[in-house]
Amino acid sequence: MWGKFWSALLQTFLFYSAIAPFVAFTSLLQGFDFFVTLFMLVGLLVWSISVTIFALMLSTIGEQKTWQILNMLGVLGLLFWQTLMGFGLTATLMMEQVPFDQTEFWWAVGAWLLAVASYFYLAVQIAVSRLTFESDNRSTGIRIACSIQFWLLWAVIIGYLFACDHYSLTFDRYIIAPAAVLSCIHWGVVGLFAATEVDFMSRRVRRSFPRTGFSRLLIAPWLPGGTRGLVFMLGHLVALALIIEWIMANWSTHFASSTPTHYASSDSVRAVVWASICYTTIYISYGALFGRLAIRLSPQLRPAHARVMTVLMGAIAIIAPLIPVAFELVRVSFGVYSLIYVTNPVMTIDYVSDHYNEPMARTILQVLSLGAFFGILFNVPGILHGLKEVVFSTPKPADHPPAPAPAPAPGNVTPS
Repeated sequence: MWGKFWSALLQTFLFYSAIAPFVAFTSLLQGFDFFVTLFMLVGLLVWSISVTIFALMLSTIGEQKTWQILNMLGVLGLLFWQTLMGFGLTATLMMEQVPFDQTEFWWAVGAWLLAVASYFYLAVQIAVSRLTFESDNRSTGIRIACSIQFWLLWAVIIGYLFACDHYSLTFDRYIIAPAAVLSCIHWGVVGLFAATEVDFMSRRVRRSFPRTGFSRLLIAPWLPGGTRGLVFMLGHLVALALIIEWIMANWSTHFASSTPTHYASSDSVRAVVWASICYTTIYISYGALFGRLAIRLSPQLRPAHARVMTVLMGAIAIIAPLIPVAFELVRVSFGVYSLIYVTNPVMTIDYVSDHYNEPMARTILQVLSLGAFFGILFNVPGILHGLKEVVFSTPKPADHPPAPAPAPAPGNVTPS
């Protein structure tokens, strides 16, 4: 994989060396901006590296010829779309002045570079997990990459708050709340794959366990297994709730005296975040439970079937409330929210965001909390079994390589 990556990067530098004389000639003309040109060339290099590693990752996913052809068509479509975006961005940079002197611009550039680096690492881990043998640990590297992405996002947001120190009413509504919803979507996608894995660990993975039970308990969520993947997702959702509450408690009070409506805005953010966390917990926990039960019933079922079933369950939950309303089986006025829409996260979160003080919003949050509670409760036996499998695992004699046979003494003849 790395050989293919460095080969593609070498071709990129060959193209850069080919256009270098034209850049040098253009620099002699009037209106040439060295910093804008350098910024564009570096950005295109990062873009080329990102697309290369993403294409390599896609090439490892499809093992059959049909999937390889579909992957190739998808990569071509991606390249065409991003090329059009590159032309548009280049035209924008040529026609408008780049705000190099603004702090927010460099914060945005730094956040973009961190996002590219995190997805580069994630793509590498996915490709490595697909290329290695089945008895190896295919999950830990991917889970570490997903965890790094989550913490980087909130480290950038909190660092921006500390550095710029101009928290406003619009920051929590247009930055904090969308970032929290994006984090829930992130963990929903991660949980879709992590929580539906088979709860099996090979002897090779077991041999890498630390000696103490407490250390094993700490690393258990990062080890392969669907129930441990569910714990991994739930732990980060709890961390998200604590981060939001910490941000609201530390920055909202600075503007409470001058802007008394700010607490209302903070309550709106809390409602949106809690609803998003509950939806993610409900869909993934019930999907993991049904997938685990289905795999026990039939050995022919695979984790891919559980993931498809979870996606279908979420799609049905989103579409089902709209069917009786469309056929006028339930009388609901257009533009008016009803409790029948509670399984639809898009409509519900939008309603909760604007009507967080109304009784209907409180009822919605209570219903979602109960659904998330029972989803976790039904998975508790599987979670305990998955953690015990790690904490109380003892190495078996077969886990260690057999000792070499003693060499025969000199002069003795060993019968063939």
